Amino acid sequence: MSHGEPDHQAFSEPCGFVLVNKPAGVTSHDVVQMLRHRFGTRRVGHTGTLDPMATGLLIIGMGPATRLLEFVPDEPKEYETTVVLGITTDTQDTTGQVLEDRDASQVTEASVVHVLARFRGEVFQLPPMVSALKIGGKRLYELAREGRTVERTPRPIRIHRLELLGYRAGAHPEVDLRVVCSAGTYIRTLAHDLGKALGVGGSMAALRRTRVGPFRLEEAEPPDHCRAVRSVEEMLRDRPLAVAHGEAQRALAHGQRVSTSDVAWRRPPEAGTKALITMADGSGWVVADLDGKGLAPRKVLLRRPAATREKHAAGLEQKA
Repeated sequence: MSHGEPDHQAFSEPCGFVLVNKPAGVTSHDVVQMLRHRFGTRRVGHTGTLDPMATGLLIIGMGPATRLLEFVPDEPKEYETTVVLGITTDTQDTTGQVLEDRDASQVTEASVVHVLARFRGEVFQLPPMVSALKIGGKRLYELAREGRTVERTPRPIRIHRLELLGYRAGAHPEVDLRVVCSAGTYIRTLAHDLGKALGVGGSMAALRRTRVGPFRLEEAEPPDHCRAVRSVEEMLRDRPLAVAHGEAQRALAHGQRVSTSDVAWRRPPEAGTKALITMADGSGWVVADLDGKGLAPRKVLLRRPAATREKHAAGLEQKA
């Protein structure tokens, strides 16, 4: 389906988003499966995969709203992590094979604070071999499972805030950190690089995602108790918002460009951004590019009229 082409959906299934507090020991896909069963829909997707050992905030889209996940704000991200010093593994976390085990008791809290300053601002990270990044059409973790290591290029990321929350001395000191960073930051690689900068090696021992954009972990629910389905308008609340009536609504529904003066703005427009347009009659939403010529639809989600839904359902029954 091309950008701007209407997607006529029968919204009898849930259409919206849930904020999930992912527990440790399950994959992000496991959470998707739980919610498919809980809400009775197969169309469930998520942003920002969390590894099985990680916990915290996972943003889930359901039904037609999965097509809008790409527009949900995903920066900055906030994490709380524990780094174990003196241990280096092949996965950069403590679930991997230990490559080096060193006594790191000489590392002090003051030395950790001093070295942390190097990692604030824009830094470069080498994507780990266990990441989902694709190289040559294959994800790195797939290559790693085959026992292969490929050349990777360091990528720029930004760490807005890096704060020491706790320090526990010992042969393998444990360092608790709060990290606020750009999308695409690998916290396991930060742990590895911190240990390397301290001269003893390091691995990530725990990870919890506490914020994604404006959404916080405190708002999330466990996957087996999720009840609050959030609206499209709430989840895209950082976007300019308008309501379309009459001719503007009909034009947008057909993927046609309209003027910014043809809609009623609830949140002011900003050139060069994408706006969320709500149909005045509740028939759906449009995400449109705001450019110098007006509003150009990129995604159109429309409800089918009741009669069309019934006809569609009858057709499915006949096929069955």
